[in-house]
Amino acid sequence: MTTLFCTQELFSRLPASGQSASDDNRLGAWTAMPVPLAPVRMVLAVSDHARLPVALLAEPHDDLLERLPAALYELLLAIRFPADLARLERDAMQPMHVAPAGGRTALVFLEDYAVQLRTAWEQGLSRSPSELSLHLTTLATEHLEGRTPAQAARRRFQLLPDQTEALGL
Repeated sequence: MTTLFCTQELFSRLPASGQSASDDNRLGAWTAMPVPLAPVRMVLAVSDHARLPVALLAEPHDDLLERLPAALYELLLAIRFPADLARLERDAMQPMHVAPAGGRTALVFLEDYAVQLRTAWEQGLSRSPSELSLHLTTLATEHLEGRTPAQAARRRFQLLPDQTEALGL
């Protein structure tokens, strides 16, 4: 089980959950916000540990809490996580508890990622949320001391660096 902290706009659209979460997964709690990208709206979420970003279509809101762990699973596979570790992290996130974000520091990371997401969208890099998520995970950030979110996630799981990253592929 994990907590999804949401901006007020997103919090008001998601189904309420009455139980508190223990954040048993390795990536910790998540913080999310809507990001309007004409003509669609996306939700951008970032993990507390590793600052891993995941982009999803905002609609329908009813199943967003199921789609986020599934999208994370696909992203972890794309950054060369072993399938069993990706599956364990996905399963440990569920069910998700929704809470208001308040003054969480993760909102700063979300804003930075939202700018990069909008830029990639406007440049026509992709219209696929999974491809946009993958793009964001490969961008080095000062918040991670020059590492990429993919590298930080691999380190969080004590995985060896991906050799294709070292080669610049």
